[in-house]
Amino acid sequence: MPELFAQVILPLSLHDSYTYKVPELMHPDIKPGQRVIVQFGQKKLYAALVFSLSDSKPEHIEIKEVQQILDEEPVVFAKNFKLWEWIAKYYCCTLGDVFRAALPTGLKLESKSKIYSTGIDDENFLSEKESLIINQIAQEETFLDELQKRLGTGFSYAALKSLLARNLIFIEEKVSEKYKPKTETLVRFHPSITSETILETKIEELKRAKKQAELIFHFCNKTSAFENNLKVVISKKNSLKEQISMPLL
Repeated sequence: MPELFAQVILPLSLHDSYTYKVPELMHPDIKPGQRVIVQFGQKKLYAALVFSLSDSKPEHIEIKEVQQILDEEPVVFAKNFKLWEWIAKYYCCTLGDVFRAALPTGLKLESKSKIYSTGIDDENFLSEKESLIINQIAQEETFLDELQKRLGTGFSYAALKSLLARNLIFIEEKVSEKYKPKTETLVRFHPSITSETILETKIEELKRAKKQAELIFHFCNKTSAFENNLKVVISKKNSLKEQISMPLL
């Protein structure tokens, strides 16, 4: 039987799809649009989406194998992928970004997904592996990779999926803050300094605090404060002093 390879989209901010070898036993079952468990990096596992299938093996790179198929039928269809590609192009983002936004949290499994019990009692029969998962997370909330390690061969993605579908567990998606706003410290006179007379009085009070008085003078010179009615600000970083350690009055 010829080799089969799956091009998958990971729920990460990555532009490209990544290729994984499909084990022979999975050939009859795998389809585009299904979720599959793959290892990305040294240890992290993700539920990736099969974007396409081919028999072409990429050259000069090491190919890892798909570990498990999560869905019997596709959860995303060809027309959805076309829409995702349009969204990614229009908004200048990646398919991985669209993947994260488009699918609900329960469909986006990864090593650091945190799993909780809903506390709902199910009267229906639980399989052995479902019971192992329920009993483990009933003791404490845990991350998916920790759950796998603790249960070992007793862990099953199929059992996890079944528990999610029956609302017996839920997954918390932790999204890291990627944007950090740039901030800048500005220095200005206190609102009570409304005239040159008040400023002179304050400077007079600082006769024994020469450094503070010098700071006020160079602030005035730097900003032409008197020409601007004292309503001026200056960047702490760009001031004449390397560090301004005290507020102005």
